[in-house]
Amino acid sequence: SSDDVLSFGASGDLKIFHSADQSRIVESGPSVLKIMGSDIRLSNSGNTADYIQCNDGTNVRLFYNNNVKFETTDSGVRVTDAILEIADTTCLIDLMETSATNHRIRNGNGNFYIQKLSDDKNTTTDQLVIDGGTGETALYHAGNKTAYTKGSGFEIKGGNTSDQTELQIIGNEGQDASILLGADDGDDNADYWRMYSQASNNAFTLKNYA
Repeated sequence: SSDDVLSFGASGDLKIFHSADQSRIVESGPSVLKIMGSDIRLSNSGNTADYIQCNDGTNVRLFYNNNVKFETTDSGVRVTDAILEIADTTCLIDLMETSATNHRIRNGNGNFYIQKLSDDKNTTTDQLVIDGGTGETALYHAGNKTAYTKGSGFEIKGGNTSDQTELQIIGNEGQDASILLGADDGDDNADYWRMYSQASNNAFTLKNYA
C-alpha cells in the first residue's frame, strides 16, 4: 500500500508507480506515450483549478492561478497580460521568414541587439545596439556603426569610408526642409535659429525668431 506498481508489456515497458509522496507514469520502451481524448485537462486534486487544457480542434491553454496566460490560436500563440520573459545568460528571439531576410532580437551581456540573421543562424549583422552600460544607442548600416547617441547629443559617421558623410533632410512634396536650433533650453524666441530650404523659390534662409 505504500509502494505500488503496475507493469505492462515486455520487460515492463510501461509502468505506473505510486508511493507515499508521488505517483508517476513511465514509458521506458521505444514507443510513444499518448494520452488520448476529445478534451484533456490537467487539474488540481480538488478539480477547482486547471493547469493545462487541450481542447479538441481548437487550442491548448496554460494557466497560472486558474487564469489563462498562454494559448495557441489559429494564427500562432497569445500571451495574456503582455509579459513574455525569457531568462537566460543570453536571451534571443529569432524571426525566420521564408524567402526573405531573417532577424534576431537578442539581449546579451546587458546589451540589446537587433540583428540581421543568416538562414543557418551562424552569422549575425548588427543593425541596432543599445549598450546597457554606457547607455549609447547605435544604428548600423551594412554592419558599420553610422549614428549613435552620446553625452553631448548625437553623432553620425558614414559607414562607407570611401564616401563623404552627410545628413539629409528631405522635405515633403511642396514643403520646406529645415533645421531648428534652440539654445539655452529655448526660453524665448531669441534662443531660436532656423536654417531651411524653401520649396516656393528654392532659396536658403537663416532666420532668428527674435
